[in-house]
Amino acid sequence: MIVFVGLRRCALAVMLAACASKDTGKPADAAPTGCTLDSECSAPTAVCDPEMHACVQCRFSSQCTADAQICQADACRPATSCRELATELPGLAAGLYTIDLDGASGPDAPFSAYCETAAGGGWMLVQRTTWSWTDSQALLTTFADWATASVGMPDPGHAYRLAGTLWPAGAAQSGLMIVHRIRTIAGGACDPLYYVGSAGIAVDTSAQTATLSNLSQPVSIVNNTVFSASDVGPFAANCVTADDGVPWFYNACCSTCPTFGAGYWTDEPHPMENYTTSADELGKTETNACAGKTIQTDQLAPSGGGFRGVDSMEIYVR
Repeated sequence: MIVFVGLRRCALAVMLAACASKDTGKPADAAPTGCTLDSECSAPTAVCDPEMHACVQCRFSSQCTADAQICQADACRPATSCRELATELPGLAAGLYTIDLDGASGPDAPFSAYCETAAGGGWMLVQRTTWSWTDSQALLTTFADWATASVGMPDPGHAYRLAGTLWPAGAAQSGLMIVHRIRTIAGGACDPLYYVGSAGIAVDTSAQTATLSNLSQPVSIVNNTVFSASDVGPFAANCVTADDGVPWFYNACCSTCPTFGAGYWTDEPHPMENYTTSADELGKTETNACAGKTIQTDQLAPSGGGFRGVDSMEIYVR
């Protein structure tokens, strides 16, 4: 009898559960609605999120195919730095990418930046000078123009400068890299040399000053902490204006000179430096980079300091 009652109670429980299920009209384990496969989605929300069962723009940055963007909150957005691109998309080739330094909510517009992948990657180009003075001289500007105006194109082979007020945002990790492609007497360029240092960059537009701090070797910019443009600074009158030194951080002229004249060259000002006998970030020197090619040295060598002509000089931050 005890067993019979128990069976009857069990049967009753099953019937009640069935009635409850019938009342709700939906079993407790019913399949969720929405997508389950990417094939069920289409652009601009071409990815199926398997947890939400909803079509979204992306789940990973690798799914943002438009100009190598970053996936955040299921949506693609421009990267805020070359460093972020290198972190989110490892293996991304060096090249031009859209960067929005202050994000979508900031006042600064996105721009096309050249991102370098060598020497640890994540580097953003802020200035490039070339052997041609016709190309580089557009960068010889007033402080106001240096601070607020981008000049030229970031594409390889062209002179370029990003507006100076944007340099600090690009240098969030206080990284600085200078890339030299030494000029040969045949008129070509040696392989690149990468000199990496650390520098904090501060720009004060009201005081018309820009400074570099904590600069370290092997980047050899002797005593350079205070900026000079063509119209302001401790060496504006001679090293910058008279000697056609494209604005850089001069406090005692330069050993890293984006361009320089002053008799070092008989034709026109060119980029030059005097320290590539020292090893770069990858352990290479001009001997390795030029591989038997004859280097173009300045017209005043050796009394002038043995400066090497540089086919292109690039300055990066990260």
